Amino acid sequence: MARPTVEGINAGVVAAASAAIFFALTIMLTKKLTRTQSITGILFFLTAMQLVMGAICAGFDGDIAVPNAQALPYVLLIGVAGLLAHFCLTNALSIAPATVVVPIDFIRLPVIAIVGMLVYQEALDIWVFVGAGVIFIGNYANLWVESRKASG
Repeated sequence: MARPTVEGINAGVVAAASAAIFFALTIMLTKKLTRTQSITGILFFLTAMQLVMGAICAGFDGDIAVPNAQALPYVLLIGVAGLLAHFCLTNALSIAPATVVVPIDFIRLPVIAIVGMLVYQEALDIWVFVGAGVIFIGNYANLWVESRKASG
């Protein structure tokens, strides 16, 4: 979460806002793809594209850092966890409407706030809870409208 002032808007805040917009776009496109493509096919091409883009970005300066034997298990764990997360999200989007799946993804906010507090000594202030409340109200409104459409 960011609470930037006009003077505090910087590349990091713009990148975070852009990431949120592009995440929403990927959810919509993934939902559309699940109508005609298999989950395996979606994950294969997702992984292939990320491999190519990652290799380009990693080698941009001509120096690709290869993980050592001690770091390799952690790198593999992160890779498997990321692929599993994409599998779960794609599978959920193939089964249920995005307006149901995405609000459940909201659970990440309180979890990451606690991780930030415990691991990075980030302060939990009232604005974190206000932001969570705004997101919760928006998610609740979406679910309420969708449930009315389904029953009507």
